[in-house]
Amino acid sequence: MGDKTLTRNDIIDELCKLGLTRRESKDLLEETLSVMAGTLESRVQVKISGLGNFYVSEKTMRSGRNPATGVPAEISARCVVIFHASRTLRRRMRTSRKVLEESA
Repeated sequence: MGDKTLTRNDIIDELCKLGLTRRESKDLLEETLSVMAGTLESRVQVKISGLGNFYVSEKTMRSGRNPATGVPAEISARCVVIFHASRTLRRRMRTSRKVLEESA
């Protein structure tokens, strides 16, 4: 598994290859991410065909333990964003994994 992480700057660089200026690429990415974040804040699912679905799940309060001390602790209720990959993406991941295994 690779150590590489795709960053905002990497995405902006890829958008620049399509002929957009760096400023246009940055603005496009920022607006896209802002729309997605705002939609998720409203508890509305975000579906991106070929990639997957993002949705908010509400976790209830529960009991847990501090891993360092073993002392019981309450874990507060919170909202988390869940990503579920599309079939297309899962298929691509399986295919790329097979190619990597064959080349090793």
